[in-house]
Amino acid sequence: DAARRVGPPLGRVRRRLRDVLRARKRADDGALAELRRRAASGRALRRLGYDLYLPPKEEEEDGDRAAPPLRALLLLPGFGIDHAAYSEVASRISDAGLAVAVASLEPLRLAHGSTGAGMGDVERIARAAGADVCRRVRGIGRGRGADPSGTATVV
Repeated sequence: DAARRVGPPLGRVRRRLRDVLRARKRADDGALAELRRRAASGRALRRLGYDLYLPPKEEEEDGDRAAPPLRALLLLPGFGIDHAAYSEVASRISDAGLAVAVASLEPLRLAHGSTGAGMGDVERIARAAGADVCRRVRGIGRGRGADPSGTATVV
């Protein structure tokens, strides 16, 4: 009797999961080519959990002026969309001087706490991307255990 009651709900869950996996969209060839080009030039980093698009190198400034604060944007992909599909728009934004982290919501590509993409996960990605931006753009926090908090703002 108990097995009969459990069977139908599990079947519905299995069918729903199958539908979610079938709805996933891969990045088009142009987006993948842009990501490869940026990665080869050192302007994009592939990380577990996100891709990071870096702004152009800053020109050396006089030692008298403080460098402007670093800023970064965190993009969360739409339902079922491969995060690499955002490479072209992330590249354009980074060309304008803003670092861009595009979160990976694999394997389901679904932003929900029970699938590994809850607020805690988003905050973890934002901290990791902020630290990456500091290391790559300004060379801050290179030492083991260095704390670059407050040196980059990820919005």
